[in-house]
Amino acid sequence: MMKKNIQHLTDDQLMDLADAFVTEDEKQQYFDHLSVCEDCQARYQTFISINEQLASMPLLQPSVVFTERVLDQWDEIRLAVPDVKKRVRLTPFVFLSFMSFLVIVSMILLSVFSTSSANTVPVVTTTHMVRNVIGTGILWESLLVVNAVLLLWLFNQRVLAPFFKHRVVA
Repeated sequence: MMKKNIQHLTDDQLMDLADAFVTEDEKQQYFDHLSVCEDCQARYQTFISINEQLASMPLLQPSVVFTERVLDQWDEIRLAVPDVKKRVRLTPFVFLSFMSFLVIVSMILLSVFSTSSANTVPVVTTTHMVRNVIGTGILWESLLVVNAVLLLWLFNQRVLAPFFKHRVVA
């Protein structure tokens, strides 16, 4: 009869026992548990019967010409798959160049619109009109920060994520 407070063996433990991937101590513990737990006994017998059925199945041998057929089609298969590696390798550098260009343009705009005109003759120019409409240098500095954050986000979404998507860390 099965006791209510027994900790049952997991399926992984039972499969390891059926495949003989356990130490002698673990084997003894598992068999001690199986002697008192009917539920685990039934599950263990299921794994044993699966192993026996798999062992009795014939192994399929590939055709003698299988390798030759694959190698004959290899050039066609390789040409059908686009070579993404070349495009992905250049993408970070192109995007970084574009980002650098935008940051430099933003800094130039910041320096043009934030220069002090205290020592010069007040002349109404397009720069002064834009400055009066848009605001002071604080706005330009905040726009530069927003620009940098957006560029970094775009760089992550468009370049880094696709570039590292298929890489496996060992």
